[in-house]
Amino acid sequence: MAFMRSPASLDPGDHACLIYDDVHRRDAAIKSFLEAGFARGDRVVYVPETGDETVVGACEPNPKAGQLTVLDAEAAYTADGAFAPDRALDTLRAAVVEARALGYAALSAAGGPPASVTSNGMSAGLPDYERRVDEIVSEHEISAVCAYDSRVTEPRTLLGIVSAHPIVFFATRPDPRLRIDAGPHRLVLHGFLETATIGTAVPLLAEVLKGRADVTIDLSDLEFVDLSGVRLLVEAAGLLDDEGHSLVIEGTPSWLPSILDMVGFGDRRGLVVR
Repeated sequence: MAFMRSPASLDPGDHACLIYDDVHRRDAAIKSFLEAGFARGDRVVYVPETGDETVVGACEPNPKAGQLTVLDAEAAYTADGAFAPDRALDTLRAAVVEARALGYAALSAAGGPPASVTSNGMSAGLPDYERRVDEIVSEHEISAVCAYDSRVTEPRTLLGIVSAHPIVFFATRPDPRLRIDAGPHRLVLHGFLETATIGTAVPLLAEVLKGRADVTIDLSDLEFVDLSGVRLLVEAAGLLDDEGHSLVIEGTPSWLPSILDMVGFGDRRGLVVR
């Protein structure tokens, strides 16, 4: 699972989840994804979960005639007022067929289910639905971003949705459960580094990785790290290793080395644990 990709960097076959709690941050992420699709000459399908498609008008370049289709989320995801996963999957398959019929080499798709699905008591089916989407995206080499509002999606369901996506983006406000002191080539983390708070860490970590030097992260005041937090650290270490640098972990919890080995991160590329 990757947390530090950008929406514009997605390739055919990439299936990403966008978790947001701020529509302005969401729109910025969706805009960059749509613009990349337009620029590549993809067929683009957008299903705005809130019905607000104004982000399309802000895109540069604008879509060419016939390049973009905007679908209604209620019509795509529901039948008789209830979540209809097979209908939603058929909508995606139909978009693939239409793109090929129109002569497009690739399809980019963005959007998500409306609030009537994510908060109507039937959202428990969304993780399985997203796993089925992942199969279609991989088979047909679609570039896809699925948007979910963390404020209206049931928390347990949201964790399952995140787990169903190989790539996760966050367009969220800073979470007070994770506090970060940032300095040159160094971050000190306080509180909880977990799926719910990773959106706070990603932009600061991405910024410090730009320094073209080893980066130190101090975990001595961190109260809890979940598997997603470990994955984030390993991903950052790999990115630094690509540039010939290392991620140095200080104040390491005693259990972290064992967890790294247990979940298959034993080689620890670019990661120095102290």
